[in-house]
Amino acid sequence: MRKKQFLNAERHYTLGYSMQRPCQFLLLLNMLYLFAHGAAATQAVLAGVWPKTTVTATTLPKTPVIDRYGRAEVVGEQPALLAAGKVVMDGSIEHARWRAAEHEARGARRGLWRTLPILSADKAEGHAGEFALVRGKVVGTYQSREDWYVNFGENWKNDFTLRIPRRYWKKFPNPEMLVGKHIEARGVLHMRNGPMITLQFPGQMVVE
Repeated sequence: MRKKQFLNAERHYTLGYSMQRPCQFLLLLNMLYLFAHGAAATQAVLAGVWPKTTVTATTLPKTPVIDRYGRAEVVGEQPALLAAGKVVMDGSIEHARWRAAEHEARGARRGLWRTLPILSADKAEGHAGEFALVRGKVVGTYQSREDWYVNFGENWKNDFTLRIPRRYWKKFPNPEMLVGKHIEARGVLHMRNGPMITLQFPGQMVVE
């Protein structure tokens, strides 16, 4: 079975296992083992930020966030890392304190904010594979059977577009309400006709 690509993941880290497809049952066994042996240090990935960052943890949340591949994500150190510009928000978690920390680092051009691509919609081409922020005015939308498309140019075959897959529609407002508004979107750019960012979370898109 083909693995799904996560929007913002360059590398994936499993909790205590190097198996290709660890399941939640195996992760639970691993956590029980750690508990029985004094909760030895292990690696966990920080949630909600890009690039994916691992931390050494001797204790884990009672109810960690576990995805279908058995990866556990923890929350705790993000505000300090965001304020230092070492990571940026990926949009999957919306938190006012995180936004404030990121805003501070962005204003001071700390860390990643010195090099992170912040592009106008008409300049997004040529940055495929990069995590970027793209800004522009929405000129139209289109709904297919499986996707909503939010277009930033008259020629959708070449211009920048946001794509919202059907399985995420319930998370977002009606895209038609975005027409005429200026938006900043974040995510990994890829080419599908023109440059595109696929949205999974409302936090990836800010109406200015």
